[in-house]
This record gives sequence, C-alpha cells and structure tokens, in this order.
Amino acid sequence: MTQTALTREQVLALKPGNNLDLIVAIEVMGHEPGEFKDGWIKLGPKFEGCPKRYSTDMSAAWEVIKTVQKEWAWEMKMHNTACEVDVYIGRKVYTSKNVSEAICKAALLAVLDI
Repeated sequence: MTQTALTREQVLALKPGNNLDLIVAIEVMGHEPGEFKDGWIKLGPKFEGCPKRYSTDMSAAWEVIKTVQKEWAWEMKMHNTACEVDVYIGRKVYTSKNVSEAICKAALLAVLDI
C-alpha cells in the first residue's frame, strides 16, 4: 500500500494542511494521486480534485478512523490538564493538541509501519 518512502521523522514533522491531507488520502484512504494537477487525487475515472481536509476537519478525520478500524483497533485518550489527546492505532501513538492531526499521524504511522 505504501507509495512513498516516508520516515517516522518526516511524518511527525508534517504540519496540518494540504500536504498531510494528500499523503493521508493516498496512503491511508487508498486514493491514487491525480495526473493533471499536483496535490490532487483521483475521484473517479474522469475526475480529480483536492483531498478532504483530514488533518484539520474532524468530520473528515473520522473517515480516517472508519478506514483504519477495519484493520486495527484504535483508542483516544484526552489529557485535560495539557489539553492534548493521544491517538493509538494498532501499536502506534501520536499526541497533539489537534485531534484531527493526531488521528492522521497515528494512522500514517500504522499504515506505513514506522
């Protein structure tokens, strides 16, 4: 499933936004990269467009959870005093104040097994 050779450090360094959304769309959600415009994904045989905002939109991040839960167990733990969340997918964990970012990065770490 892996199409890019990302390291753990590269995944952890990604900022929420277009690039992280694109990588999640390809690596986790199974979309193919677009052919006509850089940063787009294939949405059908004749259509391309921007990926959903997985790393910044909670409703899109839940789609990531629905996809990964087919293969891995997941869990979320809130740290009220630090206003942070730990997201565990399989045996991979990512902690962030941004829940959508934590979901995306934990999913990438699990899917890429890094």
